Amino acid sequence: MSTIASLRSGAPITPIISFDQANLGPTNFTYFSERPSLNANFSGPLIVGNQTEWFNPHAYALQPVGYLGSAPRNSIIGPGSVGFDVSLMKTTKMKKLGESGSLQIRADAFNVLNHANFGLPNASIFSSASGVYSTTAGVISTQINSARQWQFSAKVIF
Repeated sequence: MSTIASLRSGAPITPIISFDQANLGPTNFTYFSERPSLNANFSGPLIVGNQTEWFNPHAYALQPVGYLGSAPRNSIIGPGSVGFDVSLMKTTKMKKLGESGSLQIRADAFNVLNHANFGLPNASIFSSASGVYSTTAGVISTQINSARQWQFSAKVIF
């Protein structure tokens, strides 16, 4: 029997706005994503922690035109992941295959706990200069692992 357990903390995410609010120009915008400002009137937890709202976008505000936002880089931590795989293997000697002949039977189970691991949330807080929050800000729309999977195999060694 063998097992592999993997536990990972969440990856850092930087909140961004998806347009040029600071008037840096299109050349700079392709290499540099602008960040919003922190909302001084926000109170409550930043990380909500569910799939439809991983973080609260109201913690951020749109900065004035021509200014860079004050939100820190990597200020949001995404969801972590859990993985647990198990393998069972049995090797039996088979004299008909020669002196070192054997048959190996194996069963593997991936994601044995059937735990859903989600991708990163959408980090784009504002999608237009109107200051309206993006409807998908903080929403997780991807899953990074598959459901429980079983694999059975046999190997003849001679």
